[in-house]
Amino acid sequence: MKRLLSFWLFSISLFAQSYFSPVAPTGLPYIVIINQITINGLPPAMGTEIAVFDDTLCVGAMVILDTLTGSIITWQGNNSLSLPGFSIGDSMKFYGYLPSPGKLFQFSSVIITGNGTFGSGTYSVVSLNYDEPSGVETEKPERFDLKVDIFPNPNSGDFTLKFTGSERGTCRIKMFSILGELVDEFFTELSSNVAEFKISSYSLLPVGEYVLQIDLGERSVFEKFIIVR
Repeated sequence: MKRLLSFWLFSISLFAQSYFSPVAPTGLPYIVIINQITINGLPPAMGTEIAVFDDTLCVGAMVILDTLTGSIITWQGNNSLSLPGFSIGDSMKFYGYLPSPGKLFQFSSVIITGNGTFGSGTYSVVSLNYDEPSGVETEKPERFDLKVDIFPNPNSGDFTLKFTGSERGTCRIKMFSILGELVDEFFTELSSNVAEFKISSYSLLPVGEYVLQIDLGERSVFEKFIIVR
């Protein structure tokens, strides 16, 4: 198994980040997975910055570097250490910044997992979109026709991945713990409308929730599963 990448290297670079100034880590993380990002109907440019706010407080941020989706660790306020952060139950706001031409804007969000507030469940999954007001209609990306099922779920670490849809190509599959630690990474090929792959590699993993990120081209699908004994 590949355990070489930390969660931070998954999708963000703290050193590349410049516009947004998120709070310092408080020891109380909450993960926000960005399922899809579009700006004027197109994928974001490399270097685009994305931040999560609780009202006017930036509680987490990322920079688009080598993937068009990713995850952001946001930080809950820690009163015992006098560290600022989000308050559970507050609404999440998402902002973007384009270094060129230096434009700040607010995303509209579609909540896939959670209810749009901090602390909803163990993590949230959202899709982000921004359309600049204009009289010119922008080209919309084609529909992504790929559905992924995991069964049985929960399982003991042995399960089947079922892919349904018209998409073709090489899938990169990353497996993360619920804390965002990369557990494994592998590849598979899609060449038909329905494909099943049996996975029998994780019977020794700790019980708990895990997330699969399935990348195909510039699009991604996220699926959660639970390992039990």
